[in-house]
Parts: sequence; C-alpha cells; structure tokens
Amino acid sequence: MARYEVRELTADMVDEAARLLAERHRHQRRTAFALDRKYEDLSATRELIAALVGREAASGAISLVHGCATAFVLGTRRPDSIWGPNVWIEDAGSGGTDAEGVREAYTAAAGRWVESGRTSHFVVVPASDTNEMEAGFSLGFGRQQVHAIREPVWREFVPTLAPA
Repeated sequence: MARYEVRELTADMVDEAARLLAERHRHQRRTAFALDRKYEDLSATRELIAALVGREAASGAISLVHGCATAFVLGTRRPDSIWGPNVWIEDAGSGGTDAEGVREAYTAAAGRWVESGRTSHFVVVPASDTNEMEAGFSLGFGRQQVHAIREPVWREFVPTLAPA
C-alpha cells in the first residue's frame, strides 16, 4: 500500500489536477468515442480546474506519492435551498490513478466540509473509471443518476423523417 501525502488543493496544484483529469478523459474516450477530444489536452483541463478552484466556497484535496499527484477531489457548493448544506464534486472535480488515492483525498476534504456544516456530498463519476467508482462505493456513495451517450433512436420511431 502506498503512503500518501494529502494536501489541500490550492491554485498552485492546478496543473497536477489537470494532468490527472486529462488522463481520465483520455482513458474514458477509449470506450466513449463521442466525448470531446479537446479534454485530453492539458490546457483544456487546466482551464476547467482553475475555474472550479476560483469558485466561491470551492475546496478540495490532492493525494501525492513521492511528490507525484495520484488523485484529487474538488468540491463546490450549490444552492442550500435545493440541496441542503452541500458539496458537489462535479465531473471535472475529480480524477486519479488509484482508488486509495481518491479515498484519501476525499477523506481529507470531507472532514473540512463536514466541520463547516456541509454534510450532503454528491459526486459525478464516469462509469468507465473503475478507480473512482470503487472509491465512491467503498466510501458509502450510491448511484443516483446515470448519464449516457448512445446513437440517436429517432429513426426507430419516425422512419419517414430518416434521411435518405
């Protein structure tokens, strides 16, 4: 088992988190070809992470092994009137190369979130990312929604509108 150093995810760690997110997207595109190729590029994922870090009440953590980032989580807040005192780890808000690193990062960040009264936590994870899925289920997260991409089905229902 690796020994993790876990730090608060701050603006100086954006590049490391962006690298992990780009790696996750590159891996995800192997099975979901319709996803945008641009998020395999570090500049695009850096922009996403920087935007999340810049949000009010955003916070997170990053796990490192021997100084190299292995996982991160970055949460933001949605309206309490709808979700209660919450934190959302949106699709660009996590990434990692191993489940234990994701668990370590989440555990560190979640402690701060709970201390500040934000007790409802939600995470959006690609089903193709087995590391993040395993980490989430082992932490007690369940499945609430499934987002999917598939071929259009309109031809099956309206054959007269199908292109020739």
